[in-house]
Amino acid sequence: MKKKWFTIVLIALMAVLPAACGSQPAEDSGASGDGAAAAETASEETVQVMFATEDLSLEPVTSEQLFSDNKITMINVWATFCGYCIEEMPDLEILKSRLEEKGCGIIGVVGDIEGAQDKQHLRDALEIVESTGVTYPNLLPWDNFEYMLPVPGYPTTFFVDSEGNLIGDPAVGARGANDYEALVDEALAAIGE
Repeated sequence: MKKKWFTIVLIALMAVLPAACGSQPAEDSGASGDGAAAAETASEETVQVMFATEDLSLEPVTSEQLFSDNKITMINVWATFCGYCIEEMPDLEILKSRLEEKGCGIIGVVGDIEGAQDKQHLRDALEIVESTGVTYPNLLPWDNFEYMLPVPGYPTTFFVDSEGNLIGDPAVGARGANDYEALVDEALAAIGE
C-alpha cells in the first residue's frame, strides 16, 4: 500500500513541476564563484548580460546587436541532449512572430556546445534547429556564460531589456508559447511597457 501511495505522489509531483532536463556540470573557466553565488548576486543587484560570441553558422554576433532593437529579449538556453528543449522549439518559433509584434525578440543559446571546436555538438544543434523549423538566432555559449546565466536545468529562459539587464527570475523547464508570452508580458510590465 505504501508503494502505491508513493507512486501516486510521485506521478502527481511530476505532473505539476515544469519539465526540464538536468544540466551537465560545466568545466571551470577560471572565474571565481559558482552558479549559486551568481544567482544570489543576480537577485541582489542588476546583472547585465553582455557578450561577443558566434551563431551556429560561426558568424560573429554581440549582445548589443541582438538586444538593442528589442524592448525585451527572451534568452532560451537549451541543450542537444534535452528532449524537453527540442519539443518546445516549434512553440518558440510560433512565439517569435508574436514577440516581434510587441517589439520583443527571442534567441537560443546551446548550453552544451563547448566552443567552435566542438564539431559534434555544433552539428547536432544545427540538425535540431533545421528539423524543428526554428529561424530565431541560436548561439554558442561565450566566455563565463555559466557564471552570467546560471542554468540549473535545460531549458532555462532568461529575460533582458534593450541594454541586456536581467529582468525577473529565470523560467526553468519547458513551456508552451502562451506561457512564455505571459512571462514576456510580465517583463514588459516590469520595465514600464
